[in-house]
This record gives sequence, structure tokens and C-alpha cells, in this order.
Amino acid sequence: MQRKTYIDNIINQLTRLQDEIKAFNTAKLFDTNKISENILKDSNAQLIISILKDKIPNEVLKNSNVVLELSQKDKLFKF
Repeated sequence: MQRKTYIDNIINQLTRLQDEIKAFNTAKLFDTNKISENILKDSNAQLIISILKDKIPNEVLKNSNVVLELSQKDKLFKF
């Protein structure tokens, strides 16, 4: 029963995240740090968002927390 409650909690958090994304105004930049902190803080999960580098201003990329980048040459995740 505890596992079902845990899964239900994650589903509820993801539903709220989906609602937040739908309500997102495209004129503003997507603040992934805020969403990660507010929605996923207690769920022991990670949020992965793919972004095309040419769609984001250089100022944002310099200050972002880029964990992984894929190139045209090397498109596979390696762990």
C-alpha cells in the first residue's frame, strides 16, 4: 500500500508539472531550476529537458546548469 501511495504522489506531482507547462507563457524563459525544486523536491526523481541550443540565448546557456550535451557527431548517452 505504501508503494501505491508513493506512485500516486509522483503521478500527482507530474500532473501538476504538466499543468504548469501548459500554462507556461512562451514569451518567458523556462525556469527549470524552479520547477525541479518545487515539483520534484520530495519525489526522489530527476527532470530531464531537451533543448535545442540554437533556440536559447547565449546568456542563458552561460549561466545554466548543463549536465549533458549531445553533438551531431556523438549522439549517444554514455555512462
